[in-house]
Amino acid sequence: MSNEKKTIDDLAKEQAQQKQERKKNREEREKLIERAKELEEEKKNQPIRLKTKPVPTVVTLVGGAIAAIIVCIQHYELHFALVIILISLLVFLVIGDVIKYLLDKIELPRPVEEQENVGEDGEMIEKGPAGEGEEAETEVSYDEGNEQTPGETGE
Repeated sequence: MSNEKKTIDDLAKEQAQQKQERKKNREEREKLIERAKELEEEKKNQPIRLKTKPVPTVVTLVGGAIAAIIVCIQHYELHFALVIILISLLVFLVIGDVIKYLLDKIELPRPVEEQENVGEDGEMIEKGPAGEGEEAETEVSYDEGNEQTPGETGE
């Protein structure tokens, strides 16, 4: 009988531990969800950045190709042609880096539609039946001494 009691006690302890672990996991999951929402909100508030990583590479390749074509058309000697192409590649690499730096400085604002159509809870807010992009407006007029409901006019 004592063996059965030990196993029942062991099972009760295991269940209590599992319950604590589930509670701890639930709390951690809630914290992670909250942090994800915070990060998403921060991302919404940040301006849009251009993807400028390939700019120096593209500028360098285009400049080098143009230099190589000109060198071939002009019939330069091989040694002199390679020096010209190498120098032009370095120059166009610097130009590409400058262009990338200038493009990285540009901050595009988030579209107004993205910011206004999302509620505090992250759900999309639907516009009224007024039409595309317009919100329904209700005309409200109040005269002193006369109580009127919104939309009624005092005639």
